[in-house]
Amino acid sequence: MNFPARKLFRMSTPKIKEPSTIEPAYLFGSQEQYYIPCPHCNPDGHPDGNAFVIKWDMIRWSKEINKKTGVPADVWLECPFCNVRIEETSKTWMLARGGWYSTKGAPEGERYRVEDSVEDRSFQISSLYSPYGFFSWRDAVKEWFEYKATNDVNMLQVFINQTLGESFTLVGQEISSHALAARCEEYGPEYGYDVPQGGLLLTAGVDVQEDRLECEIVAWGLYDESWGIEYVVFPGDTNQLGDASGMTADGQPSVWLLLDQYLMRRFKHKSGVEMPIEMTMIDARYRSEVVHIFCRLRESRRVYPVKGKDGWGYGLFQPSRKRHERFATFPYIAYVDELKTKLYSFLQIEQPGPGFCHYPKRACYGDKYFKGLVSETRKTKMVGGRPKLYWDLAPGARNEPIDCRNYAYVGRLAYPVDMHQRAAAVAGGGVGVPPRVARAAGGGRRREHPGI
Repeated sequence: MNFPARKLFRMSTPKIKEPSTIEPAYLFGSQEQYYIPCPHCNPDGHPDGNAFVIKWDMIRWSKEINKKTGVPADVWLECPFCNVRIEETSKTWMLARGGWYSTKGAPEGERYRVEDSVEDRSFQISSLYSPYGFFSWRDAVKEWFEYKATNDVNMLQVFINQTLGESFTLVGQEISSHALAARCEEYGPEYGYDVPQGGLLLTAGVDVQEDRLECEIVAWGLYDESWGIEYVVFPGDTNQLGDASGMTADGQPSVWLLLDQYLMRRFKHKSGVEMPIEMTMIDARYRSEVVHIFCRLRESRRVYPVKGKDGWGYGLFQPSRKRHERFATFPYIAYVDELKTKLYSFLQIEQPGPGFCHYPKRACYGDKYFKGLVSETRKTKMVGGRPKLYWDLAPGARNEPIDCRNYAYVGRLAYPVDMHQRAAAVAGGGVGVPPRVARAAGGGRRREHPGI
């Protein structure tokens, strides 16, 4: 900042529109884009002739699909002025005769070159400009077809951010609870097993309320494909942990004893193997002291406290680097804004496969569950003169199913298991379950506490 001829350079994909920091900087600057001439209606490449910015809606492809690649056999660019086909081999000629122009503040349809003396210059360009022989228009179309095959919003965001170089908005993406309920499948205890063939790992997410505990058991397969196994509610005063045997003063089992017994259950895999719950995450925002004590005594079973935290750009979760000073537990942080976004993207996938969420035709997965699962909506509000993205819960709605599923997903992410190895074990006639040893997310061993 001390140099009069200083240059400050910032470069980034725009990421999510609402909390993006690079997009406001771009809009504040000169907003320059690279205009290229059409080799047909501007064959001389004259700067004042027909020139345009390459946009996705200008990319065209044939109806004929290559059976091996699943991509259209022919891809080209259509000029927005003369509507003539432009082959990708013309890229080199067009890029060499193009230039940076801005339309900021200009009359409709006009562009101008920005003077070098302008202090805040900003530029935007997409991968569609990649030189001939590198990333091609065909590659972009392939990415688009891969997204359309799954409707995975994560893939759409990557395509918009990294291929088109544009920001991705999350506002207004709502999911129908009735549509989710309608696609429930036939699996569960009444069919002789709990976990379908693709389930390789069981985790549990527990939400703590004043008068109850809510818990979901989730089976995870390859590439985050998941199966809801059971959703249970344990009513009772969550402030009463009970005595050494888990009994309350009136001689009744505490709600925590009921949860403890439930978490020790084994679930039958379709192959016949009995599967344990290998990782449990319990919400520590409410009844924090009770939760930490409960988890500390069950760390050998990989039962950990987790605390939800708002914010964007931090990832999905973060394990503690050291034990809690008071309770000697290893707490986790769950970045709930990112996790809810991830969950909603999974729920929008319509075909079984990576990220798809399966649910059984069981009473615990009824209308109440699915309404709670999609009870929040992404909205924006102005904070300090800037739009801020946040999750809004409708008045009177309950969102415990969201929290339970997200905590179960943190358990999946935090547990370092080789899912491909397990898939191979299933194919060989069994499910490989590692020894019951508590490990950190990075694989480090943790000291085990005796259970009660």
